[in-house]
Amino acid sequence: MGQWIHYEADIFFLMDTIHLLKRNLALEVDAAYFSEKVLDEIRFLDERLSGLSSALLSSTFLLDRNRYIRFLYKTQIAFSELVNAIADGTLGSQIGLSPHSDYFQELGLKKKNEAAVLLASTDIVPEADGDVDQISSEEFKYLFMESNDT
Repeated sequence: MGQWIHYEADIFFLMDTIHLLKRNLALEVDAAYFSEKVLDEIRFLDERLSGLSSALLSSTFLLDRNRYIRFLYKTQIAFSELVNAIADGTLGSQIGLSPHSDYFQELGLKKKNEAAVLLASTDIVPEADGDVDQISSEEFKYLFMESNDT
């Protein structure tokens, strides 16, 4: 039996992880504690984004496919920007990721290429800067989720 993929929730989770990682890499933390964790996160994100991309490309009759592709495209681009910022030392320099800069540069290019392939598989036109992004139902639920801290 095939595996059911919750594209919208999965893509949202990956995008949120990218944003969290970007915010956390701006902190002054100790390399001894966090460099391997960050590398593992980057590898995880790379694998999951590639897996979702392959699944969407092979699911030509999926309901809402173009919408999922648009969300995944934006997530691939955000990830590419993150790893490029790590590669050029803008983010993560304090935890000693510079020896991996070639890896991050290659990964950023790979994700941009994957994003382009995704977009080419549809009739979606990339949004120009300044266009308003749509909020997915998963993002909407997350934004209005009641906090358990109260």
